[in-house]
Amino acid sequence: MSKRSAANLATALPAPRDSRPQAPENFSLRAKEIWIDITNAKPHDWFTADNVALLQSLVLAIETFELVSVDIAVGREECRDIKLMKILYDLQAQQSGLIQSLATKMRLTQQSRYTAMTAATAASKDLGKRPWE
Repeated sequence: MSKRSAANLATALPAPRDSRPQAPENFSLRAKEIWIDITNAKPHDWFTADNVALLQSLVLAIETFELVSVDIAVGREECRDIKLMKILYDLQAQQSGLIQSLATKMRLTQQSRYTAMTAATAASKDLGKRPWE
């Protein structure tokens, strides 16, 4: 086996290409931060062209949820308009449900990766004698 120089070793393998999708240009700074947080939390090939639209919807729903939450916090202190507060709470609940649905469909949550069948299989396995027995 021949020895290879450090320069030869350094150029032997090309750097892996990061295939994470980039945030759309028209996104706000906060939306781009959310996008980066989500895409960096998964392997580089997790998001493909067919689920970018779902990712865009998820990011915008999270951003809207955050904005509405700030408005609710300010409204609790300053606003006494019950109808307006109800609208904000309804919007917050709507965004929360949308976030949950999109995250589950994109398999970003733990729940979406642990199926009922997997849980039943794990529960039915005989683990032997338990420590307290």
